[in-house]
Amino acid sequence: MADYIISQITDDELEFEQPVFESIFSEITFNVSQGLVPGEKHFVNHADPAISAMVVDMLTEQYTLSPIWGKHGAYVESEDKKLKEMVPETVLKFKSEKIKKMQKELRKAIVEASGDDEKVAELQERYKVMTSLQKKISAGLGGRIVL
Repeated sequence: MADYIISQITDDELEFEQPVFESIFSEITFNVSQGLVPGEKHFVNHADPAISAMVVDMLTEQYTLSPIWGKHGAYVESEDKKLKEMVPETVLKFKSEKIKKMQKELRKAIVEASGDDEKVAELQERYKVMTSLQKKISAGLGGRIVL
């Protein structure tokens, strides 16, 4: 799973906006390249308190399932069991958000470049490419457009 996530993000040259997430990703990428997969303990006990606090927050379960559901025969699939579905979907959502941000920046640049027809045409072409990528991602998410 780590190799898949790393390749999806690095192949498309994507970056995290939050420095703490970028640091965590960089450290995981480095460790995986060395044949190591750092576990949650590595990051919970990290020397950087921002990383440690973020990981503890991410690992803390927001809600717990009541045992009453099990007594009544209700089955709720855990996140661990859904991991194979959740990871690709999450990566696609991450890419979608990045594309939306790029599209917003391109729209602003097009307005700012008004009067320079060559620049506007170049920016519009890039916007068209981003729109095409967004459609492909939408198809990968089951045809849904992520807002």
